[in-house]
Amino acid sequence: MALLHRFDPDGNHLGTDFSPTAEPDAAERALAELLDELPGVAYGAIRIRPFVAEAYGLEWGLIDGTADRDGLEHYELMPQQLGFGAPFDGLYCTWPARAAAPGRAADRM
Repeated sequence: MALLHRFDPDGNHLGTDFSPTAEPDAAERALAELLDELPGVAYGAIRIRPFVAEAYGLEWGLIDGTADRDGLEHYELMPQQLGFGAPFDGLYCTWPARAAAPGRAADRM
């Protein structure tokens, strides 16, 4: 599948374009076509706000998981379940927000 999330300069989600394909080469071509349609593409570090796009029975996006972490600020890149928390330095964890991280009370029950 080729997927392209679009954002404005302030990090607000403008929309998500999906191009379903199961073949990796076809997905790369579809993504290249989606990128070719964008004006002024520049690669670099970005800051985005949480967002959700639903397609094919899945939630895609950067979802605020703070409530699932007892108030600790935390976001999940979905559906990959890559977790991000302070200090937001680019590192991530792969413990789903809905599961307890090792050492939390749920693990000691």
